[in-house]
Amino acid sequence: MRLQFPCIYIVAERIMDWYNGRLHHIQYKWHEGFVAWLFHRITGLLLIFYLFIHEWAITTLQTPESFTKAIAVLENPVFKVLEIGLWLVASYHAVNGLRVVLTNFAGAAERSNYKGNVWIFWVIFAIVFVAGAIPMIMKL
Repeated sequence: MRLQFPCIYIVAERIMDWYNGRLHHIQYKWHEGFVAWLFHRITGLLLIFYLFIHEWAITTLQTPESFTKAIAVLENPVFKVLEIGLWLVASYHAVNGLRVVLTNFAGAAERSNYKGNVWIFWVIFAIVFVAGAIPMIMKL
């Protein structure tokens, strides 16, 4: 069987040689791109969690009484702060998603300017977040 597909065994041996020479514990470097990647994954999970809770809350609002109770709870300042947190998560995920698209499809991944691009998008995210959070904070 080994003689029928010698190229597969050569590739497998080279992969094993590479793997055996590597450290088995990979340690990530905390640079701008890794932090952006990590936050993008975390915000994506938080948005999925929010969508499930949002759908559950909407299905419970079947009567006018339940709607009135829900509105009374949602007018609580704690929920207003959570709304700002939702805006934080959504705005970061959206702006970083645009950065990922530009990195993958517009050639923004060159080593010479990658670090600068990540910082530019952090600044854009901060501007977008503050611009959206100010009206929410004014309603507190």
